Amino acid sequence: HTAGDNTFKVILAELAVNQTLVVLANCRTQVETLLGTISAGATKASVISSLLLEQSTAFDASTMTGIPMWGEITNQAVTSGYNPIGGLSVNLTRMLARVNITNGEVLFDLTEAYLYNPRQKGSIIPDNWTGTDVTNPTIVAGAQMAQKTRFGPFTTSATNTIDNKIYTF
Repeated sequence: HTAGDNTFKVILAELAVNQTLVVLANCRTQVETLLGTISAGATKASVISSLLLEQSTAFDASTMTGIPMWGEITNQAVTSGYNPIGGLSVNLTRMLARVNITNGEVLFDLTEAYLYNPRQKGSIIPDNWTGTDVTNPTIVAGAQMAQKTRFGPFTTSATNTIDNKIYTF
């Protein structure tokens, strides 16, 4: 990969069965940790449950360098002649939800908001991918924080909105 370029090259292992290629972005530390603990033949479920991001404070959008993302390219026959002409494309799904708030009411001034009962860790890869969509959030063991935990305040901009400030697992 070259910084600023949205393409990359990889070396793949040949197998006698079709493969699913998994693409991960913005989670090098978590992947390197995982590679030190798994062995060949590990199940997809065990890999998913091991790729986690933990944070017990609110995400600071002004300092975030990248949200971990995941995507798959399925049913690839990787043989000695494997060379997808023009490359392959993958849609990436980010692991964090962004909450934007817009106030269109004239008689109400939005000044700040809080995120209550957030989680302190999340799964980089969802465990309920349908092949086209994630149907429900993946909630990992130990993610719950104490009841009444809150992050914020998140303050409004001049346009009475809170945009691109609130992120959560």
